[in-house]
Parts: sequence; C-alpha cells; structure tokens
Amino acid sequence: MGHNQIKWTISEEKALRLIHKTILEILLSQPKRYISLKELSFLLNNRTRSYHIHPQKKHNRLTKYISIKYGSVSKFVESFDIYEIKREKSNVTIKLRDVEHISMDHLVDSCIKRITSHSDWVIV
Repeated sequence: MGHNQIKWTISEEKALRLIHKTILEILLSQPKRYISLKELSFLLNNRTRSYHIHPQKKHNRLTKYISIKYGSVSKFVESFDIYEIKREKSNVTIKLRDVEHISMDHLVDSCIKRITSHSDWVIV
C-alpha cells in the first residue's frame, strides 16, 4: 500500500516517548484512570497537532503514525504493560494499570514492551 515509503521527520524513540507521555497525561487527568478508545484517539490527535512528524499535512497525526507503525491504537496499547484494554460489547476502554507510586518521566522511560500478546505467563 506504500506505507513503508513514508518518510517521518521524527525518530521512532522520540515518537514513542511522545506517544506514551501524551497517553499517560490523558489517562492521569481522568478521575478513574480509564478512557474510551475513541476519546483517547481524539485527545491524542488534539494534544499533539502542533508536532510536525511528516512533511505532508495528511500524515501529521499521531494516530496515523501509530496505525502505520503498529497496526492500530488498540494493538499499540496492548503491546505495553502499563496499559490495560477492556472490551465490552461495542465499547473499548483503555485503563492505566496501578502505577501511582512512579513518576511520569520514569513511566515514559520504562514502558517495557511485552514479549507475548498474552498477559499470563506459562513456565514449562
């Protein structure tokens, strides 16, 4: 589809830091530390619209970057341990795991990618 030819003006590490920082700010501003996926996508684009991550205007949204690099926002969120995704009928919510005792900078620095897509481990 030509998505691999897109030239981003931001490094992958810098983009990950920006995405995690923005998602964490959004979730920490919520009273119960969760938000619907649609609202998260809207706020993510709204709060980061001043960043120019691509020379063409149509690719300057973080959700576009996430969907091209990771498949979708929900797949991105599922691949990191500090977020939890809950699916109920037609509503998908993103929740921040219990990380009250850790600072924002430490959370952004320590976003560890999951080894498997499953949250349970089986040791054989």
